Amino acid sequence: MSYSQGIDIFPKNIIFVDDKQKHLKSVEAVCQKVRIKFIGFNHTVVAGRPRASLNEKRAQLQVEILEKEHKWLFDKEADKERQRGKEKYEP
Repeated sequence: MSYSQGIDIFPKNIIFVDDKQKHLKSVEAVCQKVRIKFIGFNHTVVAGRPRASLNEKRAQLQVEILEKEHKWLFDKEADKERQRGKEKYEP
């Protein structure tokens, strides 16, 4: 819970998706301790697939838009924004 404590929020609910059962159990245990409702999904579709390399410019743009507009762009959407010349996001 150090992340939420560092930004002064305390959620009532957490929905967590991960491909590793141990990560789900870990977050669930913390939620139980601090009385946060937890919903966990074990997403195994990606298990066994080769990992794609991180596109840092795409990720940076996605985070900038998330922070400013509170919405997440999928990779294809972010790539379109980058092609339009929005490397440095300006609303």
